[in-house]
Amino acid sequence: MSPSHKHARKPVTVTTLERIAAASHSKPLWRTDALSDSLDFLARMLYFDPAELAKSYVEDFGGICVCEMGCGTGIAVRELEEKVPGVRGFGVDLRPKLHRKGLPENRIFEVDLNDMSCIPDGSFHVMFGHNMNTDVTRFIPEMDRVLAPDGLAFFDIENWFFKGNLISTLPQISRLMIARPSIGDIPEFDGPFLDFIKQILGGGKEVDMRSHAVNMDLQSLG
Repeated sequence: MSPSHKHARKPVTVTTLERIAAASHSKPLWRTDALSDSLDFLARMLYFDPAELAKSYVEDFGGICVCEMGCGTGIAVRELEEKVPGVRGFGVDLRPKLHRKGLPENRIFEVDLNDMSCIPDGSFHVMFGHNMNTDVTRFIPEMDRVLAPDGLAFFDIENWFFKGNLISTLPQISRLMIARPSIGDIPEFDGPFLDFIKQILGGGKEVDMRSHAVNMDLQSLG
């Protein structure tokens, strides 16, 4: 799915987001030596290059905010900052920690992905996350809300197959796309999630749950 972001804007300042992130902490964040996911690892898992996408937004707007969902220590989005000038990286995690290679304390929101209500509408141009374990009926609308106009989110969902019917009922369904899945005997598919799930639920396809992997993207309304 190609981004269409001619009218995207940054409605929330970096300073405001940093202030809200710092205020979201229930206590000072612990420091850890354990590494969280790298940018290269997430790019392989999600079948897209966050750096290339971020560059396209920066070229148009000069500076953007990017959010790593389920960030841990935020190493991946910090690497993205270093790779693409003009990116300001943030992270969301229910149990975040600090690492010397990760995000600073005031760039990590300690919040549940199912309820990001402290984060203003339209905060991030790009969002990405791997293996989200969420209530999709809450997470996807929340993610859509905090995306900037014409922003783009790339993500995959843990046990998505069992949540397909729920996802199909969401108002965002027309903007939810599938990118390069491999599932049982179904070949690669790039297109609307709803079309894909109909093949699974209504087409009598056999599903090999050992090999299923579906990567999704959501483009916000312009």
